[in-house]
Amino acid sequence: MTTYTLKGNTPHTDISFTINDLVPVIQKRAFRYDELVKHLDYSHYRFNDQCFKKDYEILYSKPEHKNQDFFRIKDTEIIIIPGTHIYPTILTPGDIALLQ
Repeated sequence: MTTYTLKGNTPHTDISFTINDLVPVIQKRAFRYDELVKHLDYSHYRFNDQCFKKDYEILYSKPEHKNQDFFRIKDTEIIIIPGTHIYPTILTPGDIALLQ
């Protein structure tokens, strides 16, 4: 299993995780690509150059993850959007509930 890292923009803030650490944030509707990119944020974290494509397919092969755009990294409040890479967001679970 691959370990991924979000690089923190301040010392000692890197976060490492696997796909088993991704918890879906329940949403009631699917978001369009142009809606999702408005929520990206690299001010605190950035994803290193690891490709997420292989694990993306594994993540979304689980029925409970279908149509989920947002995932929280377990034991953190960090919400990410999985894709070819991992995209950190400015959102919290409460923000996502308001977007419905």
